[in-house]
Amino acid sequence: KYNTRLLGKDLYIFYLGQYSSAQFFVSPFTVLTEKALLRTYYHQLESYWTISKSVVWCNYLGYERIIANYDTEINTEIVDGVQTGTRRPKNQTGWSLATGFDIKMSRNAGLYLRQRWMDYHDSSFIKDRYKGYETTVELKIFF
Repeated sequence: KYNTRLLGKDLYIFYLGQYSSAQFFVSPFTVLTEKALLRTYYHQLESYWTISKSVVWCNYLGYERIIANYDTEINTEIVDGVQTGTRRPKNQTGWSLATGFDIKMSRNAGLYLRQRWMDYHDSSFIKDRYKGYETTVELKIFF
């Protein structure tokens, strides 16, 4: 977490990271080798810049990796009786980018606007891909 000022306004920058694994044995640390059935790596970088007393500009950059080993499902599709596919386990990569505004409407109400773009794919399972965007508009009222 980092706080500074930009053009006389508060700027907050946050990094959130996670490394995790699932394996057949207990480990006090994340297993980063092929001994893990599944390894996941998440990285998020967020910024919040106070534009005015009631408006905050928010930004997000995310990256994730999900990697499985050969003890899990592998891509072995069968087309017309012939085995095809990469014969590799899950190997996903994802990127996400977002921007938006938090608008304070009153002491107990806020409007939250976000636009997010994403691109996720699996190099082993070619059909496992999605790319697109989402727009969210939230009105939150606190009681």
